[in-house]
Amino acid sequence: MRLPRALIIREDGTVSAEGSTLRELLGGHAGRYSVVEGSPGMLVLQSLKAGDESSERVVAAGEIVGKSTVLEVVSAAAQNGWRGELSVIDGDLVRRVLIDQGALKAAFSNVPSERLGEVMVSLGTITADQLARCVLQATEGRRFGEIALEAGFVDRQRLFAMLQAQAERIFQASLLVTQGRYAFVLTKDDDDAPAMTLHMPIQNLLLESVQKMDEMALFRERIPSNALCPVLTEVAARKTLSESLRPISQLSDGSHSILEIGRQLHMDEFEVTKRVMQLLQIGCVELRDRQSLSRESVERIVKQLNDIMREIRDTVERHGGRKEMLWTLQQWVRDSDIIEYFGPLLRIDSEISVDATLRQLENTSLDRPLESLHRAAHELVSFAMFSAAPTLPREAERALSKWVNQRLSRMKL
Repeated sequence: MRLPRALIIREDGTVSAEGSTLRELLGGHAGRYSVVEGSPGMLVLQSLKAGDESSERVVAAGEIVGKSTVLEVVSAAAQNGWRGELSVIDGDLVRRVLIDQGALKAAFSNVPSERLGEVMVSLGTITADQLARCVLQATEGRRFGEIALEAGFVDRQRLFAMLQAQAERIFQASLLVTQGRYAFVLTKDDDDAPAMTLHMPIQNLLLESVQKMDEMALFRERIPSNALCPVLTEVAARKTLSESLRPISQLSDGSHSILEIGRQLHMDEFEVTKRVMQLLQIGCVELRDRQSLSRESVERIVKQLNDIMREIRDTVERHGGRKEMLWTLQQWVRDSDIIEYFGPLLRIDSEISVDATLRQLENTSLDRPLESLHRAAHELVSFAMFSAAPTLPREAERALSKWVNQRLSRMKL
């Protein structure tokens, strides 16, 4: 079957991109690349710098499938004396750690709570006001640490300690990532070194990190996601909370996720999750989903649904059964309550309207509108597949079903 992001490699070595989505993706990375052959079935593209026909060597790359994936890669790097950079990518969150001679040399992250200023505030080195003053003065040519040093907020010794603390926080957060992708690239001897390097033995860092990983695994049994929102219970009014838990409780109003609470309090994910866990254990909070009925959240679900429904229609049409399938599906839509979520003008032979869906949900009294929309989307796809099955050859049906199930698994609230 046709895949919207398939890259076709023919026997003569020519390559073409199938689908506008993939062409747009590749177009954003235009340039020259070396091709590295990874594990069976995997090719890795590496950008070549102008005038450079060589590239770094990718020694490990793949999907993060559990709590030990990144740990095992880091351990292998330390034991084998690899010199290079490990990138850990979790959605939009990217962390990079430089390793050499079994030591952590530098770490970089785009996670707000892992910025140097946030780390310094969380450890009491500077105040939130001093952080804001430094941020206002920051430019591309002046680093945050230099500004804090010039302002007299820290001395060089304390700044160095904070850089170590930041690197350690990024390193440990990388090990806690349980989904996403990773790649370890061996750097070349003539590569530019970071402006400042550390030397923190990996084995020492792993001892504390492994303990945190075990604790986080226990936390995840009761706190499956940092997108959940803590809400105070009646018990909280009868409790005298410790100083460490009081700031968490003050933000536990159902409108702040655990991740957002951490950002506001300048705490990393582990620390804020640990304290929320303590509040759960003494019965002071409960966790709820925050379902904000924004256009963005509705559009995300409807766009994924339209992609799936389009693929079902196109596949059936290629086998001559479109009219039969659409008639069966439209009859079901007419007799079901599906229009309560997508609007009375829903037609399954064309794109589902985001605007109509948003208006429909805004005019309902549903307690959890996004969850209801998510469930309705799955229901619509399920009956569409049921309607399509009689019109397709067995192999085409199985291939379509596999693709649809993969896409449905990515349809998140």
